Amino acid sequence: MPSPELLKEGERQMTICNACRYCEGYCAVFPAMELRRNFTKADLTYLANLCFDCRDCYYACQYAPPHEFAINIPKLMSRLRAETYGEFSWPAIFSGLFRRGRMATGLITATALMIIGLLVWSLQGADVLFGVHRGEGAF
Repeated sequence: MPSPELLKEGERQMTICNACRYCEGYCAVFPAMELRRNFTKADLTYLANLCFDCRDCYYACQYAPPHEFAINIPKLMSRLRAETYGEFSWPAIFSGLFRRGRMATGLITATALMIIGLLVWSLQGADVLFGVHRGEGAF
């Protein structure tokens, strides 16, 4: 679950963006944002998953740091996405991987791919994986 401080910061930044609307043509976040006046946890989660981190809004924003408003929508959305991915991951035991970093996720993914590869190799044989295929059905 996103921390209360992050949700409060998200509401602050999105309220300022909603008042300005300079970036409303950049991506799907801004047309969806302008339909709201208050930003709940569900709204911020939805908007964070619409953002694909292109950073166009950041480079165009007149309120980006070093301005005192310090608006940084890509950073905010990235943090919200990371926290909600951990919250909604299945099985729930994997939720900690999103918080601990990329190394554990990479190791688990590599191990799973190796196990799948070994299973295919043992069930189908090496000639199916590495052999030359000719005839009908071959590329």
